[in-house]
Amino acid sequence: MKVSKKVIGNLEKCYSVAPLTYKGKKHMLVAAEKVNQCRLYDLEGNQEEVIWEGPGGTMSMVQVPGSDGQFLATHKFYSPNDSKNARIIICTPDEEGKWDVRTLVNAPFVHRFGILKRNGIHYLIICCLKSGHEYKDDWRFPGGVYVAVLPENLDDFDENNQLKLVKLKDGMLKNHGYCATTIDGVECAL
Repeated sequence: MKVSKKVIGNLEKCYSVAPLTYKGKKHMLVAAEKVNQCRLYDLEGNQEEVIWEGPGGTMSMVQVPGSDGQFLATHKFYSPNDSKNARIIICTPDEEGKWDVRTLVNAPFVHRFGILKRNGIHYLIICCLKSGHEYKDDWRFPGGVYVAVLPENLDDFDENNQLKLVKLKDGMLKNHGYCATTIDGVECAL
């Protein structure tokens, strides 16, 4: 195998990279962990679009199953000490290549999330590092894992009409990892 390094752009605090199928082609999304852009690149490394200029704080990005370019992403997770206003957003391309970015659900301290399918139903699973704090590096308020049925149509969700989450597990201190996998043919999250 021959590997070559190629600089395709400069994005300060680049953190999250994810695949995206859009307009019938495979792409990659690249977003920053601090206030900065989210960009769309083709697989040759050519920048095609800027999805947003900010706010950033993007830890995770996941394509909505069956969509042509629609994806979910975290916004405003800047650090465990600066993520009270974190949320999951919906990004939807329009016919002219412009991107509509709306709130799906406010989720303080959300760090990772994924979409799993079970019995024909898609579920959004989100992991929050903690539930609050009173000072820097305060870990007295454990986080948890939350779930919601992910509707096929996300058009009606925004800041004023958010997806309802159900607590699946609480009391999780510093829950930093998330992995979606398949075990014995069943989609699972660890």
